[in-house]
Amino acid sequence: MRKKFKLWMTVVFAIILSIIVVPMYSAKANTLSIKLNKKSITLKIGETYQLKSNFSESVSCTWKSSNKSIVTVSTTGKLRAKKAGSATVTANINGKTAKCKVTVAKAPAWSRKTWKNKVSDWTMEFSSQYTTVFKSNGTVCQIGWRNKDTGYYRVLSGNKIKAYYTDNYVSWAGSTTPQKVKGYTYTVLYTYNKNTKTVTAKYSSGFYKQMLSNAQDGVLYSN
Repeated sequence: MRKKFKLWMTVVFAIILSIIVVPMYSAKANTLSIKLNKKSITLKIGETYQLKSNFSESVSCTWKSSNKSIVTVSTTGKLRAKKAGSATVTANINGKTAKCKVTVAKAPAWSRKTWKNKVSDWTMEFSSQYTTVFKSNGTVCQIGWRNKDTGYYRVLSGNKIKAYYTDNYVSWAGSTTPQKVKGYTYTVLYTYNKNTKTVTAKYSSGFYKQMLSNAQDGVLYSN
């Protein structure tokens, strides 16, 4: 009997505590101002950053970007820089807001050119020319003899860009329409040499395992 009484008292106490604490926490959320860990931030194209508010993650927060073409923000406050420019990201909790100004720096001048490899085999039997373009919206495209690979890129530094090719198409022998290669992704690290004004391309090992393209590690030349 005594054990049942203790159990009953424990349940009653828990209910009373929840009735008291939840309204207090809600009142706190309604009265406190919102603060973010950054009021302003500068990112490179392709770079990400996690914004956080001074509230617990359990409190519902709505995030919004004033210009998604420049910077996007996830439902958890993670930023991704898309192209050069400025935008404002707003956090909203219970009608109260806090803002962060996001500036996305311009991509290096050398990346705004069209880059091509030098064909080493004039018969085109073993190698072919391919073209790489870094677009201003943060996407990248590589077009070769029978390939068209697209994805996004990150500016790592003034002379380094890393491309992530996530949508890759191949024109098989005898086909007229390029077909997407499912489950096939790879990366390329591009390094600019300001003395020779060329770019060195270094492909990930996953690229060579597929053997679906004539592209290769090497030097690219601008038009």
